Amino acid sequence: MTHRRSQDQSEGTPPQIRPRGYRDLPAWQEAMKLVDEIYDLVEQFPSHEITGLGWQLQRSAVTITANIADGYGRYFPEEFYKHLSVANGALSELQTHLQLAGRRSYITSERLGELLEKTDHMQVSLEGLRAALRARMKGDPGSS
Repeated sequence: MTHRRSQDQSEGTPPQIRPRGYRDLPAWQEAMKLVDEIYDLVEQFPSHEITGLGWQLQRSAVTITANIADGYGRYFPEEFYKHLSVANGALSELQTHLQLAGRRSYITSERLGELLEKTDHMQVSLEGLRAALRARMKGDPGSS
């Protein structure tokens, strides 16, 4: 007997998680805006820090968006879940680098607070996506 996959199962994740592409995911869009803000921030750093802490900030911000996109492009939800976990780790790294920039007075405490608030919101977005994937992997009928 041949088993046919439904259209919803053919991509490995449910339609609500797989809108039309990773660029349609609110978490990816939010992460891209954060990347832009980090690049703008680093432009204000002293020249001797651009290749140090500045580069670390940029790398961790880019890693978040790249892992959301990479995971989305994988066939199995478990792989997407793993990439979202890596993105969350990069987000924690970004928060640490931001705090270091604040300690070194490369960023005002007000701007630091704004960016940390955005990263906190980003963590909530990533966890929401991970929760939807967890439900899908457990076969929760309410998650499709």
